[in-house]
Amino acid sequence: MFKMKTSGGVVFFTSDILGVKHAFSTRIGGVSTLPHTAELNISYTSGGDKGTDSADIITENRRRLAAACGTLPPYAAGDYIFTLATKQLHSDTVEYVTPNNAANEFYCDGFVTDSPLAVVAVKTADCVPILLADADAGIVSAVHAGWRGTAAGIAALAVDEMLRRGARLPYIKAAIGPAIGVCCYSVAPDFKETFIKMMLTSRSEVTRASSDKAAEFFTISNGTHRADLKAINRLILESSGIKSENIDICPLCTCCSPDLFYSHRRQGDSFGVMAAIITPDKKSEGN
Repeated sequence: MFKMKTSGGVVFFTSDILGVKHAFSTRIGGVSTLPHTAELNISYTSGGDKGTDSADIITENRRRLAAACGTLPPYAAGDYIFTLATKQLHSDTVEYVTPNNAANEFYCDGFVTDSPLAVVAVKTADCVPILLADADAGIVSAVHAGWRGTAAGIAALAVDEMLRRGARLPYIKAAIGPAIGVCCYSVAPDFKETFIKMMLTSRSEVTRASSDKAAEFFTISNGTHRADLKAINRLILESSGIKSENIDICPLCTCCSPDLFYSHRRQGDSFGVMAAIITPDKKSEGN
């Protein structure tokens, strides 16, 4: 079950099942003042034609988020607070993070780490954020799954990387965070065909095998074609071997909740960005 929490004025969501420190941020609790990025924008480059927040503002927003959810590392210096991709590419690339490379530039859409000193995160503003954890093994992952990443099977590839690092499949828990819902994700009539073709070319065998079932999550309502990316990612995670009872899905839609979330679909090219953040450090009682 997802819960909304507030700490130091920062509002964020957590999932009961992960067992490690983590958060799915909202737009509430930061120092951004531009109308389209207020308040907790965590991206140095978002904002579009209407303006971008200063680097100092973004660093402070990141610090506030990390402090609120208990992931602020004691060695944080400069603008390094948690590991984020320099640029997310809507790809299937998952990188392994250690304290030695945590401040490097990364061009990817997912991270795996087994270091309790590492904190990894992904950026979203409608795309699906997925956090994964084998808490007892101390191995976690953060995944950004847009429609291309979803079709490419990035969720399954993140699970594969966790297993390579020593995670145990029966103990991996997954939390699928706030993202655009089927209610708002209208797509072109030929989108389903394009999506399924991409699934069939995935590097992930389980993603390729899931393509037939994935077709069930494309619907037509009042003449509008829609896709359910959260449900497709759940299908891929289940096909990877994660137990259905170990998958938690946030029911909130980013596009329909302007007071809580940024949304590319709703705001156009001028919008802020949320973060999904996780560390192998186990959560303390009450967090």
